[in-house]
Amino acid sequence: MKRFLAVLIALTFILSACTPAAAPATEAPAPVEETSAPAASSGAYTPPEGAMAPVPLDEGSQSTKPVAFKPGAKARIAYMPPATEFNYYMAIGEGIKAKAAELGVETFMLAPESGADIAGQMKMIQDVMVQGVDAIILSTHDEKAAAPLVQQAVDAGIAVVLVNSDIKSFPTGVNGVVGYGQRNGTYALGKYIAEKVGGKANVGVLEGQPGWHSTERIGGFLDAFKEYPDMKIITSAPTAWNVETGNKVMMDMMQAHPEIDLVVAANDYIAIGAAQALKSLGRTDVLLYGNDGDTTGLEQIYAGDWEGTVNTTPFVMGKIVLEVTMDVLNGAFPGGWVETPTVNTDKDNALGFLCHPENLYPKPAKEYTCDQAAAPAYTVPEGAMAPVPLDEGSQSTKPVAFKPGAKAKIAYMPPATEFNYYMAIGEGIKAAAANAGVEVFMLAPESGADIAGQMKMIQDVMVQGVDAIILSTHDEKAAAPLVQQAVDAGIAVVLVNSDIKSFPTGVNGVVGYGQRNGTYALGKYIAEKVGGKANVGVLEGQPGWHSTERIGGFLDAFKEYPDMKIITSAPTAWNVETGNKVMMDMMQAHPEIDLVVAANDYIAIGAAQALKSLGRTDVLLYGNDGDTTGLEQIYAGDWEGTVNTTPFVMGKIVLEVTMDVLNGKFPGGWVETPTVNTDKDNALGFLCHPENLYPKPSKEYKCE
Repeated sequence: MKRFLAVLIALTFILSACTPAAAPATEAPAPVEETSAPAASSGAYTPPEGAMAPVPLDEGSQSTKPVAFKPGAKARIAYMPPATEFNYYMAIGEGIKAKAAELGVETFMLAPESGADIAGQMKMIQDVMVQGVDAIILSTHDEKAAAPLVQQAVDAGIAVVLVNSDIKSFPTGVNGVVGYGQRNGTYALGKYIAEKVGGKANVGVLEGQPGWHSTERIGGFLDAFKEYPDMKIITSAPTAWNVETGNKVMMDMMQAHPEIDLVVAANDYIAIGAAQALKSLGRTDVLLYGNDGDTTGLEQIYAGDWEGTVNTTPFVMGKIVLEVTMDVLNGAFPGGWVETPTVNTDKDNALGFLCHPENLYPKPAKEYTCDQAAAPAYTVPEGAMAPVPLDEGSQSTKPVAFKPGAKAKIAYMPPATEFNYYMAIGEGIKAAAANAGVEVFMLAPESGADIAGQMKMIQDVMVQGVDAIILSTHDEKAAAPLVQQAVDAGIAVVLVNSDIKSFPTGVNGVVGYGQRNGTYALGKYIAEKVGGKANVGVLEGQPGWHSTERIGGFLDAFKEYPDMKIITSAPTAWNVETGNKVMMDMMQAHPEIDLVVAANDYIAIGAAQALKSLGRTDVLLYGNDGDTTGLEQIYAGDWEGTVNTTPFVMGKIVLEVTMDVLNGKFPGGWVETPTVNTDKDNALGFLCHPENLYPKPSKEYKCE
């Protein structure tokens, strides 16, 4: 069985819910006179520890109104969850309190007892607006009911930050959104589940109450299951997010559909109730998964009562949202959604959370001792996500020859020197190595097409006394036997700029951004921007994992829009020259194309040249990487945007992970690095920080 990795990145868990009602209108505080709101650039913003860089909200959902708070004053902040009946929100509140104590901020909580009491929450929002608060941290089960009151608060200069949410299209402008990626989290767990059951199951679905949260959470499971023809959805039914309705709906569902052998639930409370029903029915054959990281759920998972959950680390989320709210008040936050970490959790790693009760609310029912049975606690590098386990056979368990305390010698081996992107990763590696006192050197062929040259270099470097190899290759199959030789010789091998969890042989770790996740998010943005209708040309890379994943994310997003038509798709050699040539040929053969997506920025740069030569200013063009030249061209308006995969940051993270491997601290797995959707509106925030770019921009850019 594949193990879920245990990683303690400040933790805590539990769940969320939903419910509707209407809000009565009362007199709001007087609006603040409109002046220019602080306009920080997202590229220049350092997110709180453990969080991802902000992703812009949809048009109309990002407030540009000024806040009344004066930086330097003592802030007073109201935390307003949907109800006190959900321990999950209490855990978020504990994180808020912990960070507030650290920052010297006054906070208080105000919430109805029941998550169904929408009218009660709306009345409390009205009341709190006249209590001299500087900001409201809000989570609601009814966005439409809350929207008019949020508008009143924002108009009055009170900052409003949504928590436990990833909604980028709130009905009115808010100052920020903080929470985990709900669909992303359950999609990752759904993929794991499908692989575990061999791609075949009869699935029962326990939804929450209808609304954004339920749609996104259940949607992630369903998106994953769609990729497996024999994962059959037998039935789906809503609950009220709680144990009682989870129990009742599960009982009814199993009696009506006894063929069900797998159940997924929108939160852990529903799963806890469902587990009771399954136990009553004697259905020990049914696999059950939830979503949240509730303490009781974790205890039951560790006891083997049900299978697993997406641990959304609510205590950490609370700390992050308080810090983001203070950044809003101090004019430092650029706006957008800040993603918080999640950890897939099952019996194998639940103990790692339960034995740290200081990060849980409520505390576990008994004391748990951290021991060798639990995976070791691991602190991820700044900006990175917690490790996700690799597939069986892809995680090396061989010992490394390096002796902790010695000076390490590490080879960085990208596929080619022709790609500035890999040079930027190298600069990050060098910067981190200088801080850590580590010797590093780079070895790579000039051309990305020279696979044989790279393989020869890997052979050569193994006899040069290196302790580790940081590797990126365009041909995993060719590299695998050499990687095996290195690992067998005690040389650590860490893949970089990759999210491959099924490398053909065992490696010590994988570091890189989620390629399909990144282009999926950009693809969704693009599809919404063009009204769900376009004739799409696709510029692939060379055939292989990277091209499949990057292009796959775009295509996954476009599949959700019937009028996003894929006209044609063609491979390139990942570079400007072939991007130009293939784009030229494609447009001449298919002049109806009005949108092009490319697997990297070099391809997009070449495609932009071709479109300019053809006078096709009507064609929208998007890439993937965050290349300096690409960022300059995007800021100049030459093409539209990219997934900025922050290669300099990736380099720093991979060096740190590699040293953790050598020192016996790394638990294994794939460490996800941050990405930022980037267009003309936020490209400047990166260009004005040349110290984080390679090569440097062609001219000086000033942060506005």
